[in-house]
Amino acid sequence: MKISKHAHERINERNADMSELAKNFEFKKGIFKKSKKDDNVILFTSLLNEKYWTLVINSETKKLITVRRAHKDEEREYDNKYKI
Repeated sequence: MKISKHAHERINERNADMSELAKNFEFKKGIFKKSKKDDNVILFTSLLNEKYWTLVINSETKKLITVRRAHKDEEREYDNKYKI
């Protein structure tokens, strides 16, 4: 997966472990859904070190746009899927 400069900066700012997030993504341990605002964007929400993260990915180029802390509704969706 290609990582945008913006995403790389956000990862470093938030002290997120990108290698662990990438493993979760690779093994599909999380929730995939389309963005409500942009048809070309996929959101992948996962749990890492007791924190919820969302990867924002361009579905056409497969480029990571940014990484952010998950919204509450994304956390609930993850918890419901994995029965946390």
